[in-house]
Amino acid sequence: MRGPSTMLGYRNLPDKAAETIDAQGWLHSGDVGELDEDGYLRIIDRKKEMIINIAEHNMSSAGTMREHLSSSASMQTFPSGLSTRL
Repeated sequence: MRGPSTMLGYRNLPDKAAETIDAQGWLHSGDVGELDEDGYLRIIDRKKEMIINIAEHNMSSAGTMREHLSSSASMQTFPSGLSTRL
């Protein structure tokens, strides 16, 4: 992804920022997507099942989503994406 709301990097971690954001400013999220015949992008998978958080702890992306969806607070929030034609 790339745009005005995309982060500029990681604070005090320029090497990690360079791994995540390329020279053209594209942030590589680790999501895998596909374009349909109408030009819409659909997220279908992740390159890695593990996410390493800021404290260097490994977290399962599937486990995080399960926890979110099983929480009573999830009635107020949900993961969402905008339908955007490329």
